[in-house]
Amino acid sequence: MRKLWGPGRHLDDYLADYNKDDKETEEVGGGHRALCAPETRTPLIIGSILMIFQQWSGFNAVVFYGGSIFKMAGIKEADQAQLYLKTTQVVFNFVSLNLMDRAGRRILMLAASGGMLFSLAVVGILFHLLSQGHFKEGWLMIVVLMG
Repeated sequence: MRKLWGPGRHLDDYLADYNKDDKETEEVGGGHRALCAPETRTPLIIGSILMIFQQWSGFNAVVFYGGSIFKMAGIKEADQAQLYLKTTQVVFNFVSLNLMDRAGRRILMLAASGGMLFSLAVVGILFHLLSQGHFKEGWLMIVVLMG
């Protein structure tokens, strides 16, 4: 750990904190009992619901199958469009890390959920228009997914 942390951190302080946390865990009791305790139940439920909503939103499917989606939208350089999408995702992950402490997690979660809902709705509308032949511009799909 000294090699990893460098000369500024003291390993003895870290080990003392670690041992203190370990003793507190033994006193409280770990495992299922601690997980279902009233003080941890609400955060556990909120975290689980957020993870379920993330999976149900379909955004992961858009990211993982972006190349196929872009090809279906008529974009010839689907791999390049996928690269733009993932680069945008990485950049905004760093932006959200910096905003998290300033703006608050709740505001960021609500804003991100609203933006994702809007983007996915527009993607659905664009695919419907594409299948009906009313829409032929695939580049708009990239812009919506990156927004």
